[in-house]
Parts: sequence; structure tokens; C-alpha cells
Amino acid sequence: MPKTAISLARPAKKSLGSHIQMARAEKGMSQRQLALVTGTSRSYLWRIESGTADVGIDVPCRIARALDVEVADLSSISSRHARRHAPHHTAPTSGIPQLSTE
Repeated sequence: MPKTAISLARPAKKSLGSHIQMARAEKGMSQRQLALVTGTSRSYLWRIESGTADVGIDVPCRIARALDVEVADLSSISSRHARRHAPHHTAPTSGIPQLSTE
């Protein structure tokens, strides 16, 4: 049976690639390490992360398994990462400045 490639538009490929790259960085893995664990080449992984590769259906599954995330999570990692690293301050919800209780 031939491998099936997902034909994604360039923005979708870039999004998937950046999510994979972010998940890999959060796990402290290099491209080379992830490539070895997933059975892909480092250059193919680089092309996936840069959004230039057509991705076979099995590759995101292997990547998710290696990074210990769900495949669906690869699309939500960037929003979790942004929330986790956003400054924690509260802005007034109206035009009236809020008084500090400290």
C-alpha cells in the first residue's frame, strides 16, 4: 500500500511545523534526536518544521508519540505556550483605573 501524503496549504504546513518545533523545544530535544526516535531524517524533519515538506499521515503520529503529546495537541501547543509565557497582570476592564489592595 503506498504512503499517503497530506496535501496541506502552505500556511497549514507552516503552522504544523511550528507546533512540532515548539513541542520539540519544550521537551528539550534536538532535531537530530527527534529524527532518530521517529525514524525520519533530520533534513526531512527540518523541512516539516519549516513548512516545506508534504507530510505522510504516519509521521505526525510518530512525532506526537515521541514528544508524548496527542496528534491533535500539535495544533494547540502554540496557544498553550503563549498563555504560559504571557505576563501575568490584570488590566482594568473599564476605563476606570483599579486601586491596588496591597
